[in-house]
Amino acid sequence: AVETALRGLGAYAGEVIVRQAGGEWWTTGGDHWVRTPDGRLWDPIDEARRCFAGDGSLRLLCRDATAAAL
Repeated sequence: AVETALRGLGAYAGEVIVRQAGGEWWTTGGDHWVRTPDGRLWDPIDEARRCFAGDGSLRLLCRDATAAAL
């Protein structure tokens, strides 16, 4: 149940990046990434898992990924 919730939080953060920064979802080998227009790849689902483990921040991920779009 926790994994499903973390995946949902990561997907939500990824969608924020897509909409705010003009990014797009990429899927490779079962993993989901967000590619921003500057070519960088972001992994919001893994970041959500790291948050749960105490070593990550979805807020900072979204801030950094959308900074170029502002």
